[in-house]
Amino acid sequence: MASLGAKGDLGDTVFTSVVTDPYLSNPIARASATMAELSALRIAPVAMAAE
Repeated sequence: MASLGAKGDLGDTVFTSVVTDPYLSNPIARASATMAELSALRIAPVAMAAE
């Protein structure tokens, strides 16, 4: 598979995700009230009592 490029050193860089908020990653999710609530809970979790 030469079209994929040559083998080489990947370096010391850590791979990170470019997605900052998975709950708002597309237009349909951004228009959803439920996804907006999940996004808000992800940022500031609510304390819940154990049952």
